[in-house]
Amino acid sequence: MGVLLRLTINNHRIKFLLKLICYNITHKNKIERSELNFCLPELKEVERIVKNSEAFYIKDTVVEGQNVKLVDYRLASISDFVNGSFELRGLCFVQQSNGTWKRHLLLNKFFNLGQTKFSDELSWMYEDVNDKKITSVSDKCDGSIISFVQFDAGIRAKSKMSFDSDQSKSAQKIYDSDKELQKFISICSDLKKTPIFELVGYENCIVLNYPMSSELRLLQIRDNRTGEYLTRADINNLIKSAELTSIKITKNYNLDELQTVASGYTEEEARNRLNDKKFQSLQEMIDFLSISLNSSENGMKILDLLILAKEYVENEEGEVISWSDGQMAKIKNLHYLELHSLIGPDSFRENILIQTIISGNIDDVISALVPGTKKDKIVQMDKIVTDYFNHLVVKFKALRDSYYNEYKENRKDFAINNKKNVLFGSVMKSLHAKISDTEKIAEEAVKEYILRETNSLSKAKQFVDRIENKDLIDNTPYEYQS
Repeated sequence: MGVLLRLTINNHRIKFLLKLICYNITHKNKIERSELNFCLPELKEVERIVKNSEAFYIKDTVVEGQNVKLVDYRLASISDFVNGSFELRGLCFVQQSNGTWKRHLLLNKFFNLGQTKFSDELSWMYEDVNDKKITSVSDKCDGSIISFVQFDAGIRAKSKMSFDSDQSKSAQKIYDSDKELQKFISICSDLKKTPIFELVGYENCIVLNYPMSSELRLLQIRDNRTGEYLTRADINNLIKSAELTSIKITKNYNLDELQTVASGYTEEEARNRLNDKKFQSLQEMIDFLSISLNSSENGMKILDLLILAKEYVENEEGEVISWSDGQMAKIKNLHYLELHSLIGPDSFRENILIQTIISGNIDDVISALVPGTKKDKIVQMDKIVTDYFNHLVVKFKALRDSYYNEYKENRKDFAINNKKNVLFGSVMKSLHAKISDTEKIAEEAVKEYILRETNSLSKAKQFVDRIENKDLIDNTPYEYQS
């Protein structure tokens, strides 16, 4: 009733709000019955996690006159994620007029199918998820994630970690010119839900080609209170009830059709049918297989069919799978990985692997490998290099901070005491930059240093050995090694 009293007397608005109230009541029990326990940290818990792990960081900024804290990870392996840190991926806190911090969720961190196992209850390995009930399969778009955050002065578009990136500016432009999108964002805000989009288009494509003009495609809608994701049916009902027609949604595949096709073939039968054909989309492959279905007693499951499709679909990045307990996983097509130069005859040389780790793409490589010695070795190398990268980023920021606070911007004293530090030159070059850009500058400088130190196979092997032997860690901090 309090909400209604705050409305102006407008029949259309009242009718619309009543629909929202009915929608919220209808779906209340679904939210309370969430099987996957989303651990949604408040700001104090986030600050505790960041203090105790070099893998995560907080970026402070001001947007529309309000203080904002953005939280993300640098490079992180599965061992870096503890309870609550799965949400530290573009998580946003906005300070309110009463001094409290309002939390705005994004997608929680999830991994590729076959990549890793967190615990007996949460795993992305095939044998642990094969018997779980799939509730949706959707396209994985090749673009940039976008959400919208409410400020006192209005709505602002946000990419993963910025309100001022080219992607967020492009999304803001779309929002400002699209009345239906504005209405949709307002509806979700009234319901305390966060719609999450992917910005795709020619200017924003990562590997694949998209249409010339940028557009926003709805990926998910998430409840800000519980972390629960709406089902695709719920999303469609919400859009329909609001009488919206122009909201674009990522393609969601018909599960009945997928199951019918999967169960009609064994893997061998499907491979014989597909032969050496290549398809522009998963749907094209499904349509091809559905023309001549077999009646197989040992047919595949949907998950098996999606894994098989990795080898035959060329013009899509892959799929996102959701299970009934709320867990999600990514499947990347092999052709996409080839375009990204992530797999090939030289991909497993130490220097190439380090490049892949530093670029943040090693998870795609790990998930493409069968369990065994090679995979275990790469997982171990990922952990070693990732930890060292994060450690150096923290040390870079501390060194830069000491220039201002300990040395009071005295370049001579700073140089005398730190000239042997391998990051000294990079820190000196960064002094003109804004304090708010320190994290980005630190990460780029450390990437450049590690890539320079590992630009040949022999140097890369020596580099990893030195990290394993702790020759590059705190006992001999950042002095050049002969």
